[in-house]
Amino acid sequence: MGRAKRRGWTVAHVGKGFVGGSGGQFVTPMPAGWPDLFLLNRDVAPYRMALELKRELGVVDEKQWFWIELMKDCGIAAHIIRPSDIRSGFVNRLLEGR
Repeated sequence: MGRAKRRGWTVAHVGKGFVGGSGGQFVTPMPAGWPDLFLLNRDVAPYRMALELKRELGVVDEKQWFWIELMKDCGIAAHIIRPSDIRSGFVNRLLEGR
């Protein structure tokens, strides 16, 4: 998130919140599978981007693939991001519109 914000992106993080006190549960306001980050930037094409963050060997489930593919079909850049994508410079290139 910091990397994106430093490059002028507005970032919405879809995290889980805990509700209901000691007997509560984790909930998210978005549908199951919605990407972790949604980014907007008027100055950098593609202007809008969704990122699903995964551990290096983490599995992308069916619901996550649904949202990634739907967003792509609707003209939104959507990517699965792993730690190796940061190390390789791929994430910086995305955020800089390259």
